[in-house]
Amino acid sequence: MPYNHYLSKKDDDLKELYKTLTTNDLRYQYIDVYPTDFDVKEIDEDLNTCDKCGIIVISETELYWQGTGGDYYHYGMDKIEVDALCNDCHHRFCTPIKYKKTKKDIEDDKKYKEPLLLCYEEN
Repeated sequence: MPYNHYLSKKDDDLKELYKTLTTNDLRYQYIDVYPTDFDVKEIDEDLNTCDKCGIIVISETELYWQGTGGDYYHYGMDKIEVDALCNDCHHRFCTPIKYKKTKKDIEDDKKYKEPLLLCYEEN
């Protein structure tokens, strides 16, 4: 993976790091492997991170946003106090109320010690 080379870089080498990375290098990587002051927006304005797991994704198409644009209000996101969730975390923490927990969901509840929250999405 491209970021392994940079794990030993110091924070003051960020400019050099920004020059070497592309959007495809960052997508689906986790922000915590980069230096503390690393900003994905320096690589691509369309990138952002999930507030829960820290994965780097395309902001407009791969994140659920709380209260932006007036489209939806996600009650589950309010309960875990986040503004942006990736698709996987949204499914995990903010599933529509019509959804019934599967055996895997129940096992995951025990594994992650954070139960699946059921929520409504309202227009």
